[in-house]
Amino acid sequence: MKNTKKLSFQHEFGVMLKTYTGDIDYVERLIRSYIIYNVENIQLYIVVPKSDITEFEQFAKGNIQLLCDEDITNEYLKSGHHDYIKEGRGIINAGVTKLAFWETSLCENYFAIDSDMVFIRPFYKRDFFNAEFTPYTIISTYPELLIDPFYYDRYWKKRENSYKNVKKIVGLSINLDKTTCCSQVMSSVVLADFKSNFLKTKEWSYVDAMICENYEFFWYAAWIQKTKIIDIVEKHDLVKIIHHQGEHIMLHDAGIRISDLSREYLGVIVNSNWSRQYGMVDFDEPPTNKYYEFGAWSAWSKKR
Repeated sequence: MKNTKKLSFQHEFGVMLKTYTGDIDYVERLIRSYIIYNVENIQLYIVVPKSDITEFEQFAKGNIQLLCDEDITNEYLKSGHHDYIKEGRGIINAGVTKLAFWETSLCENYFAIDSDMVFIRPFYKRDFFNAEFTPYTIISTYPELLIDPFYYDRYWKKRENSYKNVKKIVGLSINLDKTTCCSQVMSSVVLADFKSNFLKTKEWSYVDAMICENYEFFWYAAWIQKTKIIDIVEKHDLVKIIHHQGEHIMLHDAGIRISDLSREYLGVIVNSNWSRQYGMVDFDEPPTNKYYEFGAWSAWSKKR
C-alpha cells in the first residue's frame, strides 16, 4: 500500500443508498430487509434529492440517516445543461453522489447500493473487509455474462466499450477487463486520490467523468487497479444480480431460491431497469408468464 494521508471520519464503514421518490417502494422493501439482517447496527445513509426529502423522512430513525444530494457536493448536472447527453440526468447525478459521498466525512469506506437490492442473510463488517480491514475490491471478468447471448448483444458490448474507454483515459494498461456491475465497497483513500490526481489534473469535475462514461464503478475499478493506492483484495459480487428475464426463469426452473443464494451472497437484485415493467418483482416469485409475453427478452427469445 502506498503512503496516504489519513483523513478523519465518523465511522469506519457504512452502507450508502442513492435513491429518489420514484423508487420509494423499493426503498421500503430494502429497509425491511436491512433491519432484519443488520446484526451489527451498521449505519445506513439514504441520499435523495432535496426535493424528495419529505417523502423519505419516515425512514430516518435509529441507525438510518437521511441526507440530500446537495449536502454532498454541488457538482451536479443541472436541468437544461448538456442537452446532447443521451443518458438521463438522474443516472449521471446518481453516479456523482456515489463518487463524492466520502467528502461528507461520514464513512471511511462505504458499500454503495441501489434501491432494488434486498438483503437476504445476516451481514457483518467482515463481509466487506479482509482480516487486515482492507476493503474488498469487487471486480470480475464476468465470464457468465460474456457467454450469455441476450446479455452480450443488449448490454455487454456497450459496457465493454465504455470500460475500455475508461481504462484508456486513466492509463490502465492491463488486458483483462475487471470491473463490477451494481455495487462496490468504496474506499475514501481511493476516491480522494481519484479526485486529486485524476479529476483535478484533467480539470474535470465528477460530472465530467460521468458524462464521459456514466458508470461510476468503472471509474473506481480502473483507478484502484492503476494506482494500487490501497491493497487490492479481489472479491466477486457480494450481491447476486438478475440481469434479465431469461436468467430469472433459468434460476427459478433450476430450483434456486433466496435461501440458496444466501449461502454465497448477502443480497439480491432483480434489476429494476428492466423488471419494473412487471411491478416490483421478488426473486422467489418471478412473473414468468409476463416475462414470456412482453419485454426485450421476450421479443429476443421469440426470434431464436
